[in-house]
Amino acid sequence: GIIVGSLGRFFFHYISGIVFFAAYAPEGMNVHWYVISYIASHMIPGTIVAILVIFLLRRYKGLWVT
Repeated sequence: GIIVGSLGRFFFHYISGIVFFAAYAPEGMNVHWYVISYIASHMIPGTIVAILVIFLLRRYKGLWVT
């Protein structure tokens, strides 16, 4: 679920980045690569953290669920 949600989030952030933030791309840089690199810089770490948190919650479920 986390992967599918993150891919959906990436898609919509990509579209909004192209529509609203393309003007902020550095001169000579491809707008699509600019948007992808910007989004990936915060979405990949966020997705990894979410996966780790879910993994740990499932692994240690017995410690906090009675």
